[in-house]
Amino acid sequence: MMHAYRNHWKAFATNDDAVTMYIGPTLSGIPIEVGVVVDEGGEVIVHAMVARSKFLK
Repeated sequence: MMHAYRNHWKAFATNDDAVTMYIGPTLSGIPIEVGVVVDEGGEVIVHAMVARSKFLK
């Protein structure tokens, strides 16, 4: 997750202003989506899974 987040190639806004979806590779090169919440306390990964096709277009 951290590798995909740190080395993402796309970022998407979501309906929630605090959440951004990042698309990046795992260490083995598999594209995953990582959801990150940012607030006054910092950044937290709240979602990670193999990237869905809607994020790979």
